[in-house]
Amino acid sequence: MSLFKKNKSVVDGEEFSQINQPTSLVDLIAPAGLKIDSNYFQLDKKYGRTIFVFNYPPVLNAGWLSPLITLDQEMNIALFIHPFETAAVLKNLTKKTAQIQSQMSLQQEKGKVRSPVLETALKNVEELRDKLQQGAERLFKMGLYITFFANSIKELDDVGNQLRAVLENQTIYTKPAVFQQEQGFISTLPLGQDKLLVHHSLNTAPLSSAFPFISSDLTDNKGVLDLACGLARTILAGYGRKYRSNSISAAGR
Repeated sequence: MSLFKKNKSVVDGEEFSQINQPTSLVDLIAPAGLKIDSNYFQLDKKYGRTIFVFNYPPVLNAGWLSPLITLDQEMNIALFIHPFETAAVLKNLTKKTAQIQSQMSLQQEKGKVRSPVLETALKNVEELRDKLQQGAERLFKMGLYITFFANSIKELDDVGNQLRAVLENQTIYTKPAVFQQEQGFISTLPLGQDKLLVHHSLNTAPLSSAFPFISSDLTDNKGVLDLACGLARTILAGYGRKYRSNSISAAGR
């Protein structure tokens, strides 16, 4: 069978070759091809890889995401935030408190030395439960995905090592989305689709520390965020006219 055989359609008794149909805008801007591998993908002549954060430190410093976005690398960063139902969270925290107290009682009955780990866990759970009941905090599921690009596999590995080093300096650990590169790539496009569904539970305080726009490299007296609200309740954040940049941020719900 010929790969270049013309498909024909009959309209009002006349044959028209589909190859002569006008090219749509989607066909013009779409890449020539996409190859999906286990731990990378190839888009035309570019190679890409998606990684996700799976572990955070007990304490997150303000602006911990800023060193990542200020890197001179081509990448897409997606941050998905899904709120928990407060009533369900309070119920689970009550069960967790009972479990920790039970473990502490058993250790006391056996004459064991007190466990600072259990005492700290009980304190943290009770503090979070009090703040949730008072409405001072909320609990969220957060997913952080990063897709970076390079011109070769070796360069892709080098960029990945650089990104991993930046995050591991803050005790934040990542993994590649093995056999889920397609889902990871879609998740980091400005479509608002979380295809990976790799989440970590965070309350309001540590979650707010992920807001990246606090670096002195991104602010200036004459360069401010230029906000525009779209029809899909999406906010596009760019830079002032003085600063031309290919970077753009999309926030939506």
